Amino acid sequence: MVWLWEVGDPISPTDFDEGTPGHARVGVEGLGAPCPNCGYDDDLGYDIVIESDAISSVTLTSGEIDYLAQRNAYWILLPGEQGSP
Repeated sequence: MVWLWEVGDPISPTDFDEGTPGHARVGVEGLGAPCPNCGYDDDLGYDIVIESDAISSVTLTSGEIDYLAQRNAYWILLPGEQGSP
């Protein structure tokens, strides 16, 4: 499944089966998809940061975020003020 969101878009709790809304900062591992026009697939990974339930940044994976550190498959609570959802 391919999702198409942009920086600034809100993330709804009904968009995914995992996680809970209301955290200050969450890192999500993203994987690129083939271009719908030409089919080119670069297999790039992305670090996606969600702040206050909206996408705040998307950058190429730096390798600095250990997504398995909190025993989740592809997301992690990032440093910052974390609320109790």
